[in-house]
Amino acid sequence: MIFLPSFLRCRGAFLLALIPFLTLSVRAQQTFSNFQAASVVVGQTDFTSQDTTASPSVTPGPSEVALGPAGQMAVSDQSVGRVLIWNTVPTTNGVPADLVIGKPDFVTTSSGVTSSLMSSCEGVVFTSDGKLIVCDYGNNRVLIWNTVPTSSGQAANVVIGQSDFVSNGAGVAADKMAGPRGVLVTPSGQLIVTDYNNNRVLIFNSIPTTSGASADLVIGQGTLGTATFGSGADQMFSPVGCALASDGKLLIADSSNNRVLIFNSVPTANDASADLVIGQTAFGSGGSGTTSSTFINPIGVALSPTGQLSVSDFGNNRVLIFNSVPTADGAAADVVLGQPDFVSNTAFNGGTTASSMQSAFPSAFTADGRLLVPGRDMSRVMIFGTPAVVPSVTTLAATAVVPTGGLLNSSVNPNGFSTDVHFDYSTDPGLAGATSTSTQNIGNGPSAVSVNAALTGLAPKTTYYFRVIATNVAGTTTGSILSFYTGVLGWDSGNGASASGGTLDASLIPTTGTQTFTDVNGQSFYVVVTTSNLNADGTASYFGDPGWWFEGGGPSSGYGSVTFQFFNSLNNQPYAVSGIDLRLLDAEVNERFRDFGYWDANNNFVSVGYGTGLLTFSNTPIYHATDNSYENNAAAEPGDQEGKWIELNLSNIAVTGFTLEAHRQTASAGSVIMGDIISPWAAWRTQYFGPAPFPASADDFADPDGDGVTNVLEYFYGTDPTVPDSPNPLQMTLVANRVTLTFPRNTAATDTTATVQGADAAGGPWTDLARSVNGAPFTALVAGVPVSESGSGAIVSVTVGDEFLITDPGHAMRYLRLQVVH
Repeated sequence: MIFLPSFLRCRGAFLLALIPFLTLSVRAQQTFSNFQAASVVVGQTDFTSQDTTASPSVTPGPSEVALGPAGQMAVSDQSVGRVLIWNTVPTTNGVPADLVIGKPDFVTTSSGVTSSLMSSCEGVVFTSDGKLIVCDYGNNRVLIWNTVPTSSGQAANVVIGQSDFVSNGAGVAADKMAGPRGVLVTPSGQLIVTDYNNNRVLIFNSIPTTSGASADLVIGQGTLGTATFGSGADQMFSPVGCALASDGKLLIADSSNNRVLIFNSVPTANDASADLVIGQTAFGSGGSGTTSSTFINPIGVALSPTGQLSVSDFGNNRVLIFNSVPTADGAAADVVLGQPDFVSNTAFNGGTTASSMQSAFPSAFTADGRLLVPGRDMSRVMIFGTPAVVPSVTTLAATAVVPTGGLLNSSVNPNGFSTDVHFDYSTDPGLAGATSTSTQNIGNGPSAVSVNAALTGLAPKTTYYFRVIATNVAGTTTGSILSFYTGVLGWDSGNGASASGGTLDASLIPTTGTQTFTDVNGQSFYVVVTTSNLNADGTASYFGDPGWWFEGGGPSSGYGSVTFQFFNSLNNQPYAVSGIDLRLLDAEVNERFRDFGYWDANNNFVSVGYGTGLLTFSNTPIYHATDNSYENNAAAEPGDQEGKWIELNLSNIAVTGFTLEAHRQTASAGSVIMGDIISPWAAWRTQYFGPAPFPASADDFADPDGDGVTNVLEYFYGTDPTVPDSPNPLQMTLVANRVTLTFPRNTAATDTTATVQGADAAGGPWTDLARSVNGAPFTALVAGVPVSESGSGAIVSVTVGDEFLITDPGHAMRYLRLQVVH
């Protein structure tokens, strides 16, 4: 199977050709709404409780949340001066923490100033390399653990803001701080600290490894020795939270100026000016308000994996959500949490519920887009959104199997979160040393989609094992292991011996039994051969020169039978072939064949009698040579057998199989079948690549001319696979307000089925709009789909339009693709 997706996006078109599946990058995103209820509460047993007794499951004053690279969650508990760590983000209410730092245990509340005691801690962050960094606000310092703590009370390794672990005086210098409240680490390893009482933000070019290290530069001040405040673009007044966008923008919650500052990049010099402000309409103002575009003491900013911005609006008892980082001063938020509308700011509006808040502190987003909002004065952390679910996967049987390749298939449901998919395959049943296919992103849809991967360059006559593997932010799902057999390459016994030579691999075909051959001259159908009572010496093969060959029943065994039946490799249904012309040679003067018959294109059995005109008999004896020649009328050579031939001519009849019986009277006599099958696809490949066995450049998914059109599509279009096509034969336009595909069709490609499909999303689900079966003209499958074909002769031009107009508001985004199967 081959897909050639071609897409048109309304109000902006683009063309994309990709085999075998569309790659679409869509990351996990939650959807939030005004006054939305949180789904989980941490720090309390339920949403109505406000317990303030410190314990593993009670947080008297949570002030910030951080997420670790291994899925951990850390909560700064300001009122107690500790950080609680959960090994995973809780999904049910009241889950106790796994360990605590800043205190020796979960019940101690007394503060201290040591490497293992903290006072009124706030900002917290995990680094990608496994460090934990905490702002110890009450001790005017930042503590660094070189590894994420694994036991309660574990001591920090490095302190900055102070020269040692027992000092806590405030100061204004490169190595001093006064109430640090926010912290982040950039992808390049810079450490950024908001120095609240000094009205500045400190930047360290790298995470310090020794205590008492000095900052490298400052923003909000002209030098590292000043602490003035103001509302200009290069000034701050009590900054708290900070965040970094994926595009490098730095956001600072400038709380007492009631605004959020946005820098287009992390500053590289002191006294840098912000590029944008929200909460105010311009720099120089600091007024407060309760609207969608104003704040009262905003103290936190956070960014989701998809770029949503949350602002913890402390004084308004709410969190504002912007669908993206604003690009204009004074931009308005899109959603409010904690309040029923943008003009309300009552603490615990409507009571202590899952929707209400008091004094929201800096929040954080999980990798799957959930929002975690702590609140010192509500003694809890609220979690908004739905946890991601791992993908659901099913490995499906391989199709289009040929001796050197095949198509791996699967069904994968992203379950609503951006999912990457690949296949592993190997000749080892346990997939040891497996090769992985290229990763495909199938988006974040809610339903299963088909995922395929084409393999080429495989070894003939080999069993391959494979499975699908899908990953999203929730984890990885591995499908079951299936296998396929690549079959023999071309028409030989696998060891180079020809049938007429007689030296065959007897293990290939039993004298009585059934065997399936997955390839015939590299074509996409397989043959099931059933034999009964063949000659006891076992010399039987159906893949040698000149075609098929077998020895019938021996003198005492009656008639031997052989049946050939053809099946579509893609759907296992009967497959009609044509061009069969059998020359049957009986090695006795008297013909010993009987019971000829075939299954027609509809799989109905037809008996062939002597008077049907399909059988022709020779009147003179001829020789069946055993010296690698087919037959001749020359003088007999040693080993040659004299006999008469019977020709069964089915070349003008499409058949799904045939059967016959034969008998030999002496031990030295044999029966020979000689014939050929060549489908239109095989004939096309022979035309351009020579006779079988075909080179790798003739594979279904090969593109020998490098024009992006694979061989199967070149065959369907009737184009030359050795000459690049320009432009692409598949074109997309707007015709009468419909997305429309136009492409050529090779009328000789009578063993192909082509379908035009449409969808509202790149990941589907796809609707079949029009189809051509076995080379017939395209017909509409959905009412209202315009279909036309023009021209005559070998190549016709096909035009298929979408079922919906581009003005249809219910289908603002439309995708079309052409699927060709042979």
